[in-house]
Amino acid sequence: MRLHSSRSHLHLLIPRHQYPPHHLLLPSLPSSPDSPCPRLRKPSMAAPSLCLLLLLAFSRALHAFPADVDPITITVGRDSESLPVFLGEDDSSNSSLNVQLLLQIGARLLIAGRDRVFTVDLSRPMHGAITHSTKLTWMAERQEVDRCLMKGKTEEECHNFIKVVAPRGDGLLFVCGTNAYSPMCRNYQLADLSFTGEQTSGIAKCPFDPRQGGAATFAGERLYSATAVDPLGVDAVVYGSLGPGPPLRSLKLDSKWLKEPVFVRVLEHGQHVYFFFTEIAVELSSMGKVLFSRVARVCKSDAGGSQRVLDGHWSSFVKARLNCSVGGEAPGDAPFYFNELQGVSEVLRIGGRELVLGVFTTPLNSIHGSAVCAFDMEDVASAFQGRYSEQRGPDGPWLAVPEARTPTPRPGACAGEGEAAAFPRSPLLPDEALSFAKTHPLAHRAVAAVSPQPWFVRSGTRYRLTHIAVDVTAGRHGNETVVLLAAQSGVLLKLLLLLPPGGGGAVLLEEAEPYSARDCGERSPRAVRALLVDTERHAVFLAFSSCVLRLPLSHCARHADCKKACLASRDPYCAWSGGTCSRVTPSSHGSPMAEQALATGSVGNLPDCADSVVTSSGAIREPRVSSSPGRVPAGIVWLCLLGAFTLGAALSCVATVCLFRRCRPRRPERPRKPPPAAPAPGAGPGPPGPYARSRLLEELLLEGAARGKVDAVARSAALLVPLMAVGKVDVTALEWAGGFPRRSPAPAAAPSPSWRRCPPPSRRRPRRAGRREAGAAPRTPGRGRRPPRPPRPPPSLSPFGPRRALGPTRRPRGTPGSRATPSERAHPAWRSRNCSGSCRRPVK
Repeated sequence: MRLHSSRSHLHLLIPRHQYPPHHLLLPSLPSSPDSPCPRLRKPSMAAPSLCLLLLLAFSRALHAFPADVDPITITVGRDSESLPVFLGEDDSSNSSLNVQLLLQIGARLLIAGRDRVFTVDLSRPMHGAITHSTKLTWMAERQEVDRCLMKGKTEEECHNFIKVVAPRGDGLLFVCGTNAYSPMCRNYQLADLSFTGEQTSGIAKCPFDPRQGGAATFAGERLYSATAVDPLGVDAVVYGSLGPGPPLRSLKLDSKWLKEPVFVRVLEHGQHVYFFFTEIAVELSSMGKVLFSRVARVCKSDAGGSQRVLDGHWSSFVKARLNCSVGGEAPGDAPFYFNELQGVSEVLRIGGRELVLGVFTTPLNSIHGSAVCAFDMEDVASAFQGRYSEQRGPDGPWLAVPEARTPTPRPGACAGEGEAAAFPRSPLLPDEALSFAKTHPLAHRAVAAVSPQPWFVRSGTRYRLTHIAVDVTAGRHGNETVVLLAAQSGVLLKLLLLLPPGGGGAVLLEEAEPYSARDCGERSPRAVRALLVDTERHAVFLAFSSCVLRLPLSHCARHADCKKACLASRDPYCAWSGGTCSRVTPSSHGSPMAEQALATGSVGNLPDCADSVVTSSGAIREPRVSSSPGRVPAGIVWLCLLGAFTLGAALSCVATVCLFRRCRPRRPERPRKPPPAAPAPGAGPGPPGPYARSRLLEELLLEGAARGKVDAVARSAALLVPLMAVGKVDVTALEWAGGFPRRSPAPAAAPSPSWRRCPPPSRRRPRRAGRREAGAAPRTPGRGRRPPRPPRPPPSLSPFGPRRALGPTRRPRGTPGSRATPSERAHPAWRSRNCSGSCRRPVK
């Protein structure tokens, strides 16, 4: 957004792809030297116009951003106190749980937190408090804690936060923790969580800081991890270790490979391993810190480069941008991007395609928005088969490399497959191909989403989405896709995807806020740490820092006797069968007796129910429960918001008008002259006693007396005195033998300007030219002292400038004693005659 000012108009320019109302730049208008604020020609008209332009900017931004859709079902007044909750080892003290991740392995739920890993048996019924079946305790040793405290860390940070829990496939569980800023890894038996083997270093497998992100997974016997390898998080790495083959990593501190990435997830698919992360876009480094979402890929068969190029590093590392945006369909229309990747699902088969769903958000300093986009794995592979980018010059643009310059095999090719089939191992690849892959890891074409627009868009800080979980087996026929989204504020959203050709996008089925303040704590953070769906047991696990909640996937019992509400809910887990709204089970898939309205939610002319109301838009609103505390009707909230906005707009306009009026320059008031004082009765033309003598007349008379021209000086004084600011003085009243005429009373004048003084005479006695005169007494060291300096007269009040002191005239050159003595130099008259003209200039 730009604000452009001209002589008569003020123009507000807002590009379509930018909506930053808080980045409004005010113009640099001319200002008066007497006023510190900018002024306008007509402040009374410019201030309301500026307020109107600001309102138009906000309305333009709101209209350009996609509007939010209302959920069909909102849980109003229903308490979450009855939900099953897991609080860790001690129900009374849940501050030590600090959940880091959730992992489901068969019928077991693993909850990793601080110093512990809990196992919950999902096959047992859960009512009230959830209890664990087994527990793993791994605390940092005391010497590690002391070393951590010496580094300046707090007691809370110097614990062992479990960040990696990955099954190895041989009945072992690979666990890594921060271990008081000294990451370590261990192997445990999956059956009873008993420690086995030796403890190994966790560097490049687990982060140092518990606040840092990271991801890891096993592909076969090899561990693929992505995290930071230093406590500050400066050196980020994509690392391959364990199993056959040497350990491999990405290039160290190379911004073309990785630049401050935040890793989200690592997935195995086919012959490759994919890394999803967000990093600073190196191709837009001239524009500042711009974040892009990326997907990187390495081959499972990668054994590193040759001894000359990429030794010990990935030879197949390539990356591309993930494009999740709105707009940009019309020619010349710039899209609005969601650049920060927050969560990624597994590779799912939806509509006959292998898709990955991701949650994207805008930066925190932009309009707060979130979106859900899907990407086809074939499109990801196609982007890596295209051209690659390179920078032309140190500060040049990033352009695509021509196909003629791309070597064979291409970057990202797996040894022994496709173009690299002639090379059985990656160290045998040509140096030309390895060198090109080292300097060109970025694909030029971004990976586009499967649809032109995101499947779901939500705005506002309350709906800043961070986690995603997907169920592709919902519905009566087991072919519907339900997406669960968790926000940073603790809000849980449930979506139903409508895939082509029957539809497109998603339907917001339900919105809930299940956080239990009584169980999880009033002051505990409500940000969601992990989200997991157990489709077999029809449950959702939502993890916070201090607790884990278990929620049902549907609430069909709410519409037990109301067919209209059951069909209008459009919930694929609920169907109207046998005169009641019941949950769809795997045994009822394909039953012709079950009735649903998922595509349109049409309920026809069915009557309303007593305990719920179906609106014209299909939304279900339930009556408020009286036991629900702290709830305010939505109508009152909207009225309060509207009133606050109107009042704020009015006050801002008034404040702006007052500001411009205050900043308008004001003319200084001229001081009024007081009336002349009446002369005392009987007073003659004699001089008044209490005032100082006129220095100007003194100087003129002294000058005339010295030169013998008293009459001429008197006539000059008679001409100059009437021009003085203090009034006219009678020249005939001058008495040469007596005093001088004095000034008449006058008002106090402004202080005279500060005058620069002449430099003091040098204390060093000047050398005399020639010999001494005959008969002169010899100089005695230390006897002769300089006479004291006469007091400096006060500055003159004459309007003609500073007073020029007069004294005896300088002797002509060539006569004896023509050079002035130090005492003569100290005299003000000599200094005023011989000092440079710059000494009498006023100091500014």
